[in-house]
Amino acid sequence: MNSAPFEPTVEQTVAVLRGHGRVLVFPFVVSLIIVGGGLWGIRQLDDPWQLPAVLLAFLGFVALVVVPWLRWWVHTTTITTIRVFTQRGTLRRQYHEVLLSRVIDISVHQSIGQSVAGSGNISLNTGLEQSLVITDVAAVARVRAALAELVHANAHGQRPGFSSTN
Repeated sequence: MNSAPFEPTVEQTVAVLRGHGRVLVFPFVVSLIIVGGGLWGIRQLDDPWQLPAVLLAFLGFVALVVVPWLRWWVHTTTITTIRVFTQRGTLRRQYHEVLLSRVIDISVHQSIGQSVAGSGNISLNTGLEQSLVITDVAAVARVRAALAELVHANAHGQRPGFSSTN
C-alpha cells in the first residue's frame, strides 16, 4: 500500500535550533565571579574609588555575560518540512533561507572542540555560490540525518518519515 502523496504546501516546523550551549559556560562562570565579588565588595564601600569599581564590574558583567547570551539567544535556525532558515541579530537582522528541494549536498565540518562536544557546522549546498551554514549544531549527526531525510522526501514528493513502500 502506498502512502498518501506529500502535500508540499503544508509546512510544519520540525525543529528550532540554537548553537551548542557550551558557548555559555564562560559567561556563566564570569557571572558567578562578578556577582560574588560584587556582593562581597558592596559591603566594603568605604573608599571613594570603590563606587567606580562597582560600575566597572557592572559594565564587565554586561559585556562578558549579557552580550554573549543575547547573541546565542537571537541566533536561531528553523527547520521545516519545506525549508531551512537562519535568523540572527537584534538591531540589524540577518535572514537566510534555503528550500530543501534545492539542496544537493549536506556536509558536516567539526573542529576538535566540536568533535568532543558532539556538535558541528552543517553546510547545505544548493549549487549556488553561497551555501547555508548552520553553525555549532548540538547533536550534529542526528540533525544531519533528519535534514537528509527531509531533503530526500522533498525530492521524491513523500511525507517525511514514511517510505513509499509500506
